[in-house]
Amino acid sequence: VNIQTQLEALPSTVKSFGHLESPFPKILSGKSQRMKRSEIMHPNHGGFFILQLHDELLYEVAEDNIIQVAQIVKHEMENAVKLSVKLSVKIKIGPSWGDLQDLEF
Repeated sequence: VNIQTQLEALPSTVKSFGHLESPFPKILSGKSQRMKRSEIMHPNHGGFFILQLHDELLYEVAEDNIIQVAQIVKHEMENAVKLSVKLSVKIKIGPSWGDLQDLEF
């Protein structure tokens, strides 16, 4: 059974009871306009979503596209919801989860 379909069927009062609804699904599914327009956010072109762990997202990205994908993901994460405070997103890159280094751009 598709969990996403079940969650979408729930009334918003039930979905939001006890927690905030996550802005991540729009980003993860690639439904944001910027991600739709970018061919690199596709498995055949270098960048695709692997895993969400709490507030962290893991993408697998071709080396040639790291900066471009990082800029898109950072922008989409920081602008996923409109708040009165600025959201700050840190980007890390590396060959494995244990070898991640901060990416400054």
